[in-house]
Amino acid sequence: MTVRSIRSLLVGLGALPLALVLGSGGTLAAETLVEKGTRGAWTVVDTDAQPGASCAYDVDSINDLDIIEARSPRAFARDRTAARDAQRVGIRFIFQKSKLDGGNGGWETVSRTPVIKKLAYDDKAVAIGQRGWQATYSGTPHFRALAAIRWYKPGTMSKVEGATTFRYQWYDIGSGTPEMDRCLPNP
Repeated sequence: MTVRSIRSLLVGLGALPLALVLGSGGTLAAETLVEKGTRGAWTVVDTDAQPGASCAYDVDSINDLDIIEARSPRAFARDRTAARDAQRVGIRFIFQKSKLDGGNGGWETVSRTPVIKKLAYDDKAVAIGQRGWQATYSGTPHFRALAAIRWYKPGTMSKVEGATTFRYQWYDIGSGTPEMDRCLPNP
């Protein structure tokens, strides 16, 4: 079977979103928060063995969170015909912190990257590389990363045809044991 036919089969079975598991006996992650309209397939590496996000800490005596980064999902154009299909896909990262210390009070967005749009095909995905946010905060909130994927109507770069937003579930905190669901303010 070709990659396209396997992906089409999985799409038909409702197996999206897919979390690509590489080198892990692991757990599928990247929890989907929003799905709208008609979407193409997408994958992201986000497992306990290969976290999708990372937390970098200052090495000074404070040892607080310095940067949170996330790995890009790979997004395919929607498979609409028997021929090779193409469409613009946009990807953006969203960084959030808890409203209250200790991860309480819900979440608020503290930074968003611009939407980066690329031409994807139904048999060739696009990605935008890793992106991060330089943490600025007071207190001891928790942090998390999300990614939003937008599929634009073929032939346009602004009319959204479908959308997915997901949150990363595994965070490399530099200790050899990944943290689930968040970056902490201190390792």
